[in-house]
Amino acid sequence: MNEIIYRNVTGLDLKGIACLIFSVMNEYIFTSGIKDNQSEVDVYEKVKNSFHQGLEKYMVAEHRGKIVGVTGMRRCGVILNTMYVNSNYHGRGIATNLINEITKGSAGMIRVFSSEYAIGFYKKSGFTEVGRLQEKNGIKYIEMVKIFDVPSDFKVNVS
Repeated sequence: MNEIIYRNVTGLDLKGIACLIFSVMNEYIFTSGIKDNQSEVDVYEKVKNSFHQGLEKYMVAEHRGKIVGVTGMRRCGVILNTMYVNSNYHGRGIATNLINEITKGSAGMIRVFSSEYAIGFYKKSGFTEVGRLQEKNGIKYIEMVKIFDVPSDFKVNVS
């Protein structure tokens, strides 16, 4: 089976997610001269804490039992704040499919703070720049948004 599987994250995925995030950070962020001093264990602890606190909804892309992509959206459903894809899998539509899966049923606006490396991808995915390029801790990013049509039958439950 050569198919990419998209699914919700379980607690058993956390180490694989941390490994992927750390690998991508090493390839794109740390090599650009940014020294974060984060270890894979630090990344794992952040992912684990976020997952167990229920702060984010995560989805993964899996190929032959290996996590090759991950995305996370704040539970408030407004901020997409995690997107990592193994560079060996770039250009296969994984990030696009992850965005489509995690935003299913979304209405209104989704925000992302895109690294400078992903601006082109987010533009192709329907996001628009709404800010200017900024820098924090040596990482350049820009705020982008995507507006979703609100279905006519959309209802908000207020409890």
